[in-house]
Amino acid sequence: MERKSINLLDVAVGSRLSLADGSVVEVVDNPGDGTWIMCRDPGAPADAKDIPVFANDVVEVLG
Repeated sequence: MERKSINLLDVAVGSRLSLADGSVVEVVDNPGDGTWIMCRDPGAPADAKDIPVFANDVVEVLG
C-alpha cells in the first residue's frame, strides 16, 4: 500500500499526527522547513522533551 505524502508546511501547532511506528504525537512547533516538525507525546508531562519528527515518519494528520 502506497502512503500519501504529508506536507508539513500545512500542519498547525496543536495538530495530532499518527506516525509510522503506530504512535500518536501532538505538534508543539513547526519550524516551517517542510522536513521536520517538533512534537510531544500527548500524555507526557508539560516539561517533557520535544520529539523531532521527520516528514517521512508521518502517516496521517488526525486533527
